[in-house]
Amino acid sequence: MPPVPSETLAFQPSNDESMSNKLESLRESSIKRVMSDSDQESDTDKKAIKRECRMTNATVLIPCPLVTYGCLGEVACDEFDAHYSSSIHQECLVKAIEAQTQKSNTVPECVDLLTDAVSCLYNENIQVQNTTIELNHVMTAVDNQIQSLKSSIEATNQFMSASQMQQTLLQTEMETMKEKMTEMSTQVCNDGTFIWKITDVAQKISDATAERQTSIYSPPFYSSSNGYKMCMRLYMNGDGQARRTHLSLFFVLLRGEYDAILDWPFSYKVTFCLFNQQDKRHLIDSFRPDSKSNSFQRPRTAMNIASGIPRFCPLTSIHQANSPYVRDDCMFIRCMVDFGNMAKTMIPYVCSLNPGLPVNVQRSLLQAEAARRNEEIPASSTEE
Repeated sequence: MPPVPSETLAFQPSNDESMSNKLESLRESSIKRVMSDSDQESDTDKKAIKRECRMTNATVLIPCPLVTYGCLGEVACDEFDAHYSSSIHQECLVKAIEAQTQKSNTVPECVDLLTDAVSCLYNENIQVQNTTIELNHVMTAVDNQIQSLKSSIEATNQFMSASQMQQTLLQTEMETMKEKMTEMSTQVCNDGTFIWKITDVAQKISDATAERQTSIYSPPFYSSSNGYKMCMRLYMNGDGQARRTHLSLFFVLLRGEYDAILDWPFSYKVTFCLFNQQDKRHLIDSFRPDSKSNSFQRPRTAMNIASGIPRFCPLTSIHQANSPYVRDDCMFIRCMVDFGNMAKTMIPYVCSLNPGLPVNVQRSLLQAEAARRNEEIPASSTEE
């Protein structure tokens, strides 16, 4: 590939007029260069032939430099001067000049192509520079947005962490308040009796059968405002040897605030009553604590080991359709602590009293019933 003229390398497109002038000057200089190159080649050929003729015999035939353009193939060395002046050689020389001229005409075309290419490259370079500048602006804007998003995310994370901590604190406070409210509501039952409403009986039986939750606890209740703290524990599918055959019902002593001034061990009779919601034939059973059992000593942990009646009620009585002990998927169990050595015959009467009556009214009815029964005993003895 011939070297690009220095005029082309120095060319930078500016406007149409300057571009036309420079292209015209490039064409003229190219044509002059071709003509001078052709003359130089002819002179050089002549000198070379004469030098060769001096070095060889005169009868040596030398090919004419213009043989490719139709001139004589071989010429005697001493006839070269006459041959150069001949019409044949002159015609071939004209053909050679025309051929060189045609070749020189392709140079401006190459220059035009190079000029167009340089112009396109220059324009594309400008476009690339503009695009690069725009991209830099876009990247700067994107970086700013990313930094803004990072700051926003950090602020959001901090807010979420603070909100989560606040929610945890609120949940803890709500649970504490709920426990206090539960205890406050149950502290109304401070006479040693408590009626436990058990809801979702079918689900609790299913959980116990599948051993997901084998037992449940009642809310705590008290023997007095400053007395023993207690609760019940119920195994819906039985416990120990009564498993899968009976309801197991137990009494649990809880650690209370006034345990230090109470009498220990706990020695009071405990009675359980499963309410028959169809009639007054409730299921009643009692037990008296074993003073040597750890279950009735002063609690040293949150609660003592449960103790009570493992075979309290057959499961068949609960599972049967239209069971009188289960209505609307609910059961009611009553726990009574006897602090006055109540007669065993009075327990069914106590359980048959309307739980909706005030405590003082229930006590008055109980006293009246006890007095009536005491009067009937001497009368029956006198008749005998």
